[in-house]
Amino acid sequence: MRTRSPFPGMDPWLERYWGEIHHRLITTFANQIQDQLPRGLYAAIEVTVYISNEEEEIGKAIPDVGVFQPGPAWAGEKSAAGSSNSAVATPFRIKLPAGPKEEGHVVIRSLDEHNKLVTVIEIFSPTNKINRRGRKEYIAKREKYYQARASLVEVDLLRRGAELVDVPFEEVPEGLITPYKTVVHCAHPRDNTESEYYAMPLREPLPQIAIPLRRQDADVILNFQEAIDDAYSRGRYGDRIDYRKPPSPALEPDDATWAAELVSMDPQ
Repeated sequence: MRTRSPFPGMDPWLERYWGEIHHRLITTFANQIQDQLPRGLYAAIEVTVYISNEEEEIGKAIPDVGVFQPGPAWAGEKSAAGSSNSAVATPFRIKLPAGPKEEGHVVIRSLDEHNKLVTVIEIFSPTNKINRRGRKEYIAKREKYYQARASLVEVDLLRRGAELVDVPFEEVPEGLITPYKTVVHCAHPRDNTESEYYAMPLREPLPQIAIPLRRQDADVILNFQEAIDDAYSRGRYGDRIDYRKPPSPALEPDDATWAAELVSMDPQ
């Protein structure tokens, strides 16, 4: 039984199970943070409700409202149930978007009477990166974090979907634009910078990242690789993933060759 991913960092095959992985990472991050917080602060898992379309999230381009085939009787046909010469109108069947979808994120709050928001950690999902409605809702939520003067950590471990981290990519060196990335937006800028960009290459272990709290507090540390390794082991993905099949989305040719060699060398 394979208890650890054969990859040194993020395992691209895990995107297929992202609903599960997202929950596991949120819980692990909250636990890691809770153990390091100073008095007066606490970490919690809070939920955002998104109106999403599951088919769109897995990469199928479909409209927000679809028109499908009409009912059993076409317009112009005589209804079997009536004797009128007038045809019974037949409606088109309309597929509505899926119901609300709940997704968690980690928040660090003050224990004062207002439970002031200090820091938020958002791990992106297909709802954020692919679904048009979910993307718009996330961006609006992000603006509210900024208005509340809270620090924000955006974690992107998905290769699928358009870029969503709030960073001017034209200012990021090309060599640092990697499949995975994290951006820390600090409410009290350090060294006169407001955003800290962390590149996360496919072929390297995931880093440990300093998470800002209040101005007077020392940072807490998130161990990304430990969280992914724990999720992989507890979810028994080593028994569930068939590495003989390509991941979705597919890897670049050079990365696909590297991944195939890595998997073939890893003991089962």
